[in-house]
Amino acid sequence: MNDLLDTIALHFPAEWVAAALTLNLICIWVVIGLFMYLNRYTRKERFEFWTASWMFYSVYLAATLSLQESPATPWLLMSQRAAIGVSALLMFWGSLQLTHPPRHPRELVGGVVFILLWSAVAAYRVGQSLWVALPVFALLAAASIYTGALFLGRRSAYRATFLLGAGFTFWGAHLLVLPFLGPTAPLLTAAHLASAALTLFIAVGMLVAQEQLVSEEDYRALFQSATDALLLVDCASLTVLEANRAAEQIAHGELSGRPLAEVFPDLRERMRDHWDAARVAEEINRVGEWSWQARVPCAVSAHLVRCPRGEVLQIAARDLSHQQRVAAELLVKHAALEAAENCILLSDREGRILWVNPAFTAMTGYTLQEALGEKAWFLKDDNRNPALHRELMRVLHGDQPWRGEVTNRRKDGTVYRERMTITPVRDRRGVLTNFVTIKEDLTARVTGSATTPAP
Repeated sequence: MNDLLDTIALHFPAEWVAAALTLNLICIWVVIGLFMYLNRYTRKERFEFWTASWMFYSVYLAATLSLQESPATPWLLMSQRAAIGVSALLMFWGSLQLTHPPRHPRELVGGVVFILLWSAVAAYRVGQSLWVALPVFALLAAASIYTGALFLGRRSAYRATFLLGAGFTFWGAHLLVLPFLGPTAPLLTAAHLASAALTLFIAVGMLVAQEQLVSEEDYRALFQSATDALLLVDCASLTVLEANRAAEQIAHGELSGRPLAEVFPDLRERMRDHWDAARVAEEINRVGEWSWQARVPCAVSAHLVRCPRGEVLQIAARDLSHQQRVAAELLVKHAALEAAENCILLSDREGRILWVNPAFTAMTGYTLQEALGEKAWFLKDDNRNPALHRELMRVLHGDQPWRGEVTNRRKDGTVYRERMTITPVRDRRGVLTNFVTIKEDLTARVTGSATTPAP
């Protein structure tokens, strides 16, 4: 042991302690500058806490540097320990943003107050003591190792975070050793030089990892906010790795870990021949429409894509149940209009005919093909009533229904009396889009008005 200490003393002279502390302080401010930049760029609350944590650690280094010249100064001892404790709390708070909902600020304030009281009592009543310094160093070490573990846990998804996780973990381990070094100058010099190196390692890891992290968070936000159901499926086992909110709403539950054949039962029969992911994607795209859990019709597409997890099968599904219900309702309504005894016309905002029902053909003799594109009043009996023509023109620019009786001419030239209702149709913004016209033949009800050939 003595030989080891002599070797360390030979390579790290006692005179280097202040220089090592200064270098460590400079490296810490490099990290602070980087985290301030990332906070401004990403607007993530965790970077605010992490930046403040590194700032308080720099206060600890400055107080330690001052203690080299003024040992056992109570207020410097208090500043040193308080800065370490507050730095630990802020680092914990920043790291919790990655995995937990935000904590209430009063918890952080309570922790800071406790650390300040602990540091003040220890500095003015106890002085230099291992059992006083060890808890705050252990707290910061735990915060650093916890942060490192979070990043290491993401290394499979973000390979660059391994550097960041290793940096925080080793820096935390170094902090656990620091209180035991005591006043041994060579060991302190070596420890602070190691701390400076680890700090730069963390800075490099953060630069490398942050771009991947931001890209992944943007992707995840898009993934979760998509209105279509999205699944990421493992190519080897064909089980669901991840599903967005829209998919879980359709499924009414968690989908991760479930076999793809359980989501689309119609695939089960086809997959008995041990299909690979490429064959499954080809079959899904060929069929196009699949039943989700045998109850929800969906339009489905599948593609093999590469992501941080490696190659996965990405499946997009759009719920067709509402669309099919609307189509069925429209079919029923169309059948009702086709079967109506009264003549019904649909025209655009300019009055050009878009559709007529069979009753129109029976009343006027004109087929749908003959009426398409004509003005709705093309049946009007010449211009014998100019006042009526002007009134119909006003209807095109108004917003109130019009009702009245008019005389019109059939295709064979006979004239007839009809009751007509014109109703304007507007979209959700209130813009006029169409007119619906309903006609009722009054010829048989008009006394002595048998239809006569036109002159």
